[in-house]
Amino acid sequence: MSKSLTLKEQIELGSLFQRSNKLTRNMRTNDAQELANAKYTRQAQAISKTHYGNIERHQQSLAKGGAMAAAIDAEHVAMLRELCELYCKTQLESFVAEEILPGESDFREMLSEMEGIIRRGSGGEFWTPRPATNELLSRLAQSVYIDLRNQVAQLALEPKLLRSAQSSYSVNVQGDVIGGVQVGTGNAQIIKADHDTES
Repeated sequence: MSKSLTLKEQIELGSLFQRSNKLTRNMRTNDAQELANAKYTRQAQAISKTHYGNIERHQQSLAKGGAMAAAIDAEHVAMLRELCELYCKTQLESFVAEEILPGESDFREMLSEMEGIIRRGSGGEFWTPRPATNELLSRLAQSVYIDLRNQVAQLALEPKLLRSAQSSYSVNVQGDVIGGVQVGTGNAQIIKADHDTES
């Protein structure tokens, strides 16, 4: 079970990333950003289509009232969460493709975009969320944002974990080797061989 980082740890880790990254979003290639946006748009359409199909089914199968409103609200919240997670995933993939991690300005931009996704998707002439749903929506972007920060923190640790897991062994052999030589953890061997050759 992985431990979630506190908000203070995330902020400290975020500032660490910003100092350690040599590249920022301004220096990123436009191709990676454009590909991430295109991928998001394509997959977001599929997500929206699925959820709006479910909403239509709820409207046809459930009687008007609390059950239908709750089902429709739940469908909208699930759709907005998936869209925010998809946005983060595609953006993070573009960073990883360039072998960099997002900096603080990138995190702020992603959080702002997720809040925009939720704002554009919540309420309007076709759907008015109930008060309990509005409360969920008000915390949704922050929830996905925390997951994103934890995921980036894990990515930052992976190279360190790989480095610490790797071990190197060296063997110096002077002269001929007769027999096997073991190399590995806890194998400290001193092999002495005297070869007297009489002609």
